[in-house]
Amino acid sequence: MVYSIRIENFGQLLLSAVNVEDNLRQAFPSPATFRVVEARSRDFEIDPRFDGVDHLRLLAGTDSLGPGQRGTVSLTLNIAPNGGGAWYESQAIAFATAPDGSLVTDTSTAGSNADPNGNGDPADDHQATETLLAQSSVTGFAEATVRLAALPIDLDVTSMLFNATLRVDDFSARLDAKLTNTLFDLISIAASGPLAGLPVTSTLAFNPSTLSFISWQTTFSADILGAGLSDTIYVTVPQASSYTLARISASIGGSTLQVSLKFGLCPFAFWNTTICVDWNWAVCDTPLSACVSFGGSEGFESLEVTANDIPLLENVLGVGASLDVRIEYTVTQKSIAPTVRFVPDWLICPEIRLLGEVTLTTPNPGIQGIRIYGATVDVSWGDVAFHVADSFGDDKNAVVTGKAAYFAVFSLETSIDSCCGSPGRLQGAVYFEHTPPPVGTLFGVGLVEGLVEFQLSRHITAAFTVDFQPMAPNWMFTARLRTLW
Repeated sequence: MVYSIRIENFGQLLLSAVNVEDNLRQAFPSPATFRVVEARSRDFEIDPRFDGVDHLRLLAGTDSLGPGQRGTVSLTLNIAPNGGGAWYESQAIAFATAPDGSLVTDTSTAGSNADPNGNGDPADDHQATETLLAQSSVTGFAEATVRLAALPIDLDVTSMLFNATLRVDDFSARLDAKLTNTLFDLISIAASGPLAGLPVTSTLAFNPSTLSFISWQTTFSADILGAGLSDTIYVTVPQASSYTLARISASIGGSTLQVSLKFGLCPFAFWNTTICVDWNWAVCDTPLSACVSFGGSEGFESLEVTANDIPLLENVLGVGASLDVRIEYTVTQKSIAPTVRFVPDWLICPEIRLLGEVTLTTPNPGIQGIRIYGATVDVSWGDVAFHVADSFGDDKNAVVTGKAAYFAVFSLETSIDSCCGSPGRLQGAVYFEHTPPPVGTLFGVGLVEGLVEFQLSRHITAAFTVDFQPMAPNWMFTARLRTLW
């Protein structure tokens, strides 16, 4: 059996230390047995120790994802039910480090679309991938955080998630309950199974503290003549936000085509349609993607084209270079964002990126100017990863360094010994304020951050962070304990 795990950065900031955790023993409980045959990826560095039991992390944690970037991991398993259940459920957890040092996590959802309800928030979709071969399962996590900023001490249970799944033959039911700061604020009940031979999934969500309705969503799907068809009905409050979304996806001559049509339900009206094509440029085997959107009354809405890894230099004096380009054209904005990536084949083999933008004239299209607004350098030396970012204009600080107040950052990250086959993480970062620096600062240092994270057991992870601003002086110490079950 082959699982394909797609990881995508839907945000606006660079994410580093990208990793995926997949507990296969929870997915395939005894008496079932399984074996990891192969884990491979063209986009990420695989951790060869991954076995889904003692070592749960698929990746080495050395990769980064910029805004809009994505990658795929292929996981091949050999599974034997051995008289266990018939249905099995697998769910992975992706996590990475934001530019401010915070941990960003998201639970996987079934299928290749990270935002199946189309509401623009991929974090609220977390339907597990189901495999017909598992019995009912109960999983979840609890997370407690202690923050100390001089005084007072702030303790809160930031989040807790509980879910239970029950399956009978081809039908399944799932309960999800979410707790935030000691208050259950979301309960969702989902059921799935065949209806007239077509797979159907329906989910009802409500707020138990106020007994108020949040949303109801039902999705029908089918495969016809090699094309995938699906229709999602989404009803929420206010009713004017309810819609139905139809999608058609197909592979044509090595290219992937996806067409979506979205209609409002209250009242019924055409909202928009989006046509996306993914293909490879045969000349340089370069991944290309293009999406065009049209609205109901406005007509044309947007056109976005991306091209990654366009080769510029193969090997000149030990330096290879490639180009990433994103072109966005809307009724109010026209932008071209090129990124040139240099990878010298030297002793330390750094990866150098020049971040740019092309200013276009309006209303008639034309190039007004070209600007390089930032640069990043990433170097790996053994288990230590160094990152340097420099913004050449204060208006781009947030994009380059992740913090609008600081124009440059130096950071390093390394792995440390931890429990249960999963390495811990040690990270430090120094941010610099723009010249002239505030009076009293040393070399313009405006912020110092530190993080140490490690596993206490197979189900408990601890993390400690410290933030220090020399000028204030302000500091904050945070301890976080996460328990998985």
